[in-house]
Amino acid sequence: MTIKAVLGALAVLLLSFPCAAARNNTGHTVARIGTGWGNEAIFVHTVDAAPVEEGCGGTQYRINLNHPLLKEMLTLLVAAQQSRAQVDLYVDGCQGSVMVLQAVAIH
Repeated sequence: MTIKAVLGALAVLLLSFPCAAARNNTGHTVARIGTGWGNEAIFVHTVDAAPVEEGCGGTQYRINLNHPLLKEMLTLLVAAQQSRAQVDLYVDGCQGSVMVLQAVAIH
């Protein structure tokens, strides 16, 4: 087998695995905010479901505890929940079937 054939096969193999793309889920209402059972993340639930893409979607999002803007995102989410304002939730990937939240914006 030639090097070109090996590299071509490797490229096809690597590109065939699903990868989670970043996406912005707009116009959601925060229903619930809570901690996980094992001190692993903050979980956010919305009223309306986001479309399922790359194996995750629905109404549950997670903010990993090591996120540099954890406190700021929580502040925005609590304010939005209390005022029933809609939020945009920027997701970058999945952890299991839960969307990983990277940024929040209030309408």
